[in-house]
Amino acid sequence: MINKIYSFIGLPASGKGTQAMSFAEERDYTHISIGDLVREKLQDKNGDQELIFKIKELYDAGKPVTDEIVFKLLTDKLKNIEGGVVFDNFPFNKSQSEFLLNYVKENNLELPRVIYIKIDPESAIKRISSRKICPKCKSVFIGGTNCERCGEKLITRSDDNEETVRKRIQNYLPNIKEVESIFRPLKSLYEIDGEPAIPEVKEQVRKIQ
Repeated sequence: MINKIYSFIGLPASGKGTQAMSFAEERDYTHISIGDLVREKLQDKNGDQELIFKIKELYDAGKPVTDEIVFKLLTDKLKNIEGGVVFDNFPFNKSQSEFLLNYVKENNLELPRVIYIKIDPESAIKRISSRKICPKCKSVFIGGTNCERCGEKLITRSDDNEETVRKRIQNYLPNIKEVESIFRPLKSLYEIDGEPAIPEVKEQVRKIQ
């Protein structure tokens, strides 16, 4: 059974994904990325074909999956997990926050710890201009040639350009504020300065119990 839930949120290139993976590995918790769940479901030949068709339709159209689909994928995934869970970029809006709060209430769990890795929007743009991603394990690095985790050659995402990033940030900020407005009053939101180097941010995150 799940005993603790942590959620990492923040702007693109804030380091939330890197910190979430590291946090999960150090504590032997299950790391969950919605993007990974969607990709897993698309490759599930024995899964709910109607659901897979809906996801594929949205995916092919370049549209994000609906919250309804996200909640279905998460509910199925969480059934089989023991121990702690670390969400990467979830919850992302008000309805996802409400889903998570309802989930912990129904399962008699502690409130999720929402870890907000906060950086200035301009910092995000500068970082993304030099950001590279491992196509195999999805790790993210600033610069470099090969993945430090699995050795795969790093790539640059096609949408990692200033114009696209500015639009993404404009979409992200209102959603982050929604999540923040829900969890801060509950004293369950931990704001971390994401501007320093990764090891320094990691030390801040480690203090969260």
